[in-house]
Amino acid sequence: PKISVMKLPEKSRSLPSLARSLSKEGYSTQFLYGGDVNFTNMKSYLLSTGYQSVMGDTYFPQSVRSTHGWGVTDHIAFDTLANQLLDYLGPKPIFSTFLTLASHEPWQGPYNRIPDDMKANAMAYTDDCIGRFVDKLRRSSLWNNLLLVFIADHGIGYPVELTESNPQRSHIPMLWLGGALRRHGVVDKYCQQSDLAATLLAQMHIDHSDFRFSRNVMSNGYTYPFVMHTFDNGFAYMDS
Repeated sequence: PKISVMKLPEKSRSLPSLARSLSKEGYSTQFLYGGDVNFTNMKSYLLSTGYQSVMGDTYFPQSVRSTHGWGVTDHIAFDTLANQLLDYLGPKPIFSTFLTLASHEPWQGPYNRIPDDMKANAMAYTDDCIGRFVDKLRRSSLWNNLLLVFIADHGIGYPVELTESNPQRSHIPMLWLGGALRRHGVVDKYCQQSDLAATLLAQMHIDHSDFRFSRNVMSNGYTYPFVMHTFDNGFAYMDS
């Protein structure tokens, strides 16, 4: 629980990844972040796991690089991502990954909808950016062949009574949106972040057998769901 595999290049470069799998299928792969892309060895990790292009704060104009404590604030970065996708004319399909930064301490954002609560406002700000981003793409011709996946990186103990032992502490969102979806639905099975890889690749009919720690939650064989949550000096395990 106290070791980040992202900081172990000799290990991480041997791991499977979505970017590597999709690169082999002919996808162009890119990563965009409004902050320092070298933070905690992130750029090295991304390049070694299949991302062909990695863009951080220096990709943006100098005038917007300090619009947040971590770098480029979310609405500017989201607009940049939308324009990249809408302007993309490459011959290959594209797999693009984007990391937000405003719903994180120091809880900055041009948003004051919720009185006297910086954390809630920061999260509401990012949520608003997501809504505007989705609406912009939905109005475009790109939408019909687009899949958007939103998933949380990590959470915080908020409100304060939400301790590590509370199951709600580990209840994070995962949303799949876009015209590429065949139908609407809700998946109510226990699953975890690592299951995204096998689940997504399986729907695309791409082999995911090398993802030993990922499960296709849409599979009929997914009959014994459990999840694991790690934190400093401990872990939580939950099943049905």
